[in-house]
Amino acid sequence: MQLALKLFEPAHDPFTAVDILKEVLARDPSCDLARIWLAYLNIYELMDEGALREALTLADEVNAEDKTLRAAALLLKGAALRHLGRAEMAIAALVESVHLADDWITNRQALADMYGQGGRKGEAIEQLQAALKNFELAKNARSADDQSALDLFEIYLTGRAASNTVGDTIRDQLRAASS
Repeated sequence: MQLALKLFEPAHDPFTAVDILKEVLARDPSCDLARIWLAYLNIYELMDEGALREALTLADEVNAEDKTLRAAALLLKGAALRHLGRAEMAIAALVESVHLADDWITNRQALADMYGQGGRKGEAIEQLQAALKNFELAKNARSADDQSALDLFEIYLTGRAASNTVGDTIRDQLRAASS
């Protein structure tokens, strides 16, 4: 797992990371974290229709007993469904992700974007306000010495360890949604 994640970031070699994650799953079919990262790479790196469909399958296979991994799987499922043009199903997955992980930023931003695209301006603003609140809480909770907050899961999936530009982006999205 660690090698695959290092190949993804900082090495920027997603294709080799995908191969390694598939090997991890072949050796340990119960490794939901490998499923999460493989789905992530399928959506955001490979991006073709086959990869998006595989991401849906991987997300659905994640163990529902682990709330954090389930929330991540639903976030990724929503992203894949969005890219496949299935907006209402994407919204349903994202709503469930927010329900399971209401302190995350990324799932709320994704849901706000879907609401905005669907003309649901008030709901989009509500999600962006909650995302910004979560960002501020996470930023205040991190210390300069807290290296655990830099974990890839916290950066890419929850958004809680994202850079300060994420807060600026959310503020820009709120201004746009409010106008």
